[in-house]
Amino acid sequence: MAFVSMFAVSATIDPSNQAWLNALWENIKDKPVESEDYFGNTLKMLAMITITGHWDKP
Repeated sequence: MAFVSMFAVSATIDPSNQAWLNALWENIKDKPVESEDYFGNTLKMLAMITITGHWDKP
């Protein structure tokens, strides 16, 4: 999850990556929390917050 989630964040840079982003999002969303460790789950959460735009600019 540590690698997949970060690829999804990078896919948000260009609209031409939408199909790839959708596939990555489905992979992230469908991965159970129990199958990852603390590090992987933390990166998953941060990536999902970033991808969806649910964060405030500092």
